[in-house]
Amino acid sequence: MGGTITGLTGTGLVLKDTVNNNQVTVTAGSASFTITPGVAPGGTYNVSVLTQPSTPAQFCRVTGATGNITTANITSVAVACTNVGQVVFVANPYDNGNKGTLASFTITPSTGALTPANGNPNAPAVVPAATDNNPTGIAVDPSGNFLYVANSGTYSVGTGNDVATWTIDPAGTLTVEGTPVTISPTNQPGSLAIDPVPSGSPYLYVGANDSPNGTLDAFNPVLGVLGAPLTVTPYTAGNVPNTLVVDSTRQFVFEPNNFDGTIGVFAISTGGVLAAITGSPFALLGAPYAVAASPTGQFIYVTDTSTSPGTVNEFSYDNTGALTLVNTYTVGVTPYGVAIDPSGQFLYVSNAGDGTVSGFTITTTGPNTGALTSVGPAVTTGGGVSATQTSLVVDPSSQYLYVANGDNASTGSSISVFTITPVTGVPVAVGSPVPATNGGGNGTTAIAIK
Repeated sequence: MGGTITGLTGTGLVLKDTVNNNQVTVTAGSASFTITPGVAPGGTYNVSVLTQPSTPAQFCRVTGATGNITTANITSVAVACTNVGQVVFVANPYDNGNKGTLASFTITPSTGALTPANGNPNAPAVVPAATDNNPTGIAVDPSGNFLYVANSGTYSVGTGNDVATWTIDPAGTLTVEGTPVTISPTNQPGSLAIDPVPSGSPYLYVGANDSPNGTLDAFNPVLGVLGAPLTVTPYTAGNVPNTLVVDSTRQFVFEPNNFDGTIGVFAISTGGVLAAITGSPFALLGAPYAVAASPTGQFIYVTDTSTSPGTVNEFSYDNTGALTLVNTYTVGVTPYGVAIDPSGQFLYVSNAGDGTVSGFTITTTGPNTGALTSVGPAVTTGGGVSATQTSLVVDPSSQYLYVANGDNASTGSSISVFTITPVTGVPVAVGSPVPATNGGGNGTTAIAIK
């Protein structure tokens, strides 16, 4: 009795047939397994993970785990392994006298708990270069070696507004900051999205508040060095692209514009160059804020802050990128952030107006594919209602959820940690929120994970 294994890179995976009390230790890199001794015809089996892999830490799930033995060997049990998240990064635009800071936290693989990567819980954050102000958006390079930071600058445009690269060392700390790139004097970068090219350097897209409308810029960084934008003139976006996402098929960039009620759609062509599709931007919501794309393609989900309570909205898109509103779901007050777990099973929304997180399961098969079903009442983050919870992220193994508290210059400077209940998707708090600034600072907003 056995089956297949995908994604196993760690050592120490032990699978057990709990009915017959037999087990096997699986070698890293294995694509299959067999548990011996065998089971006689007429017997039953139930395969589970006795010990999860380590080095690197992984989380393995079993499907087709149970059944009856008839007259043939069982080879249909499937084990899928994914890496557990290693480091959580946050941007604090209002820390350090409103100049801003960045912080990194290592993840305990068994619990999801966070520890400051620099070892100092009272001062977990680092201060950007003197030329940077108000880090507002962050994104991790697919290699895991670099953190890209959008510094929106001071409210008097033209001071500290740039995109910077930080080196991530093996311990998860941020060390050397590269030379920031200023796109234009009137450009205030605020959102980032990465197109993870399978081979070669990724494409980095930057959304910004500009005059008179928002803009998008595209880069093709090499070993963290941004270089010049791919086009001389920024792409015209709406007003203002607070978030961006690249769809899983790597064909489109979606950008909701909170202040004009539109969603822009840009097609990705050769070399990462963008072109607005026919009909873009689409005027489909009152005040779209954040966007997440299904890992399987076909759907995006956009929060809307124009009603109270707010909504998260399901859109389908065709091979041209054109959007169709499929359904609308009620969430909490002022939904700022939305995230989908990498397995594509669960969706979460952070509600800035009432300090909660709403959770949904995602229908993955059948005629209602993409539909959302609530996992139950929204849960509080513990960060306080006035902290205005903003972005949130799920770790690569789909075990842990992290929420930034929050977009407020006077309150809120922490990360809430949740475990995700298997099958149901219900988020369960892990301890109290973790302070993310250097004491007295505020405004933990953007969050990213390695």
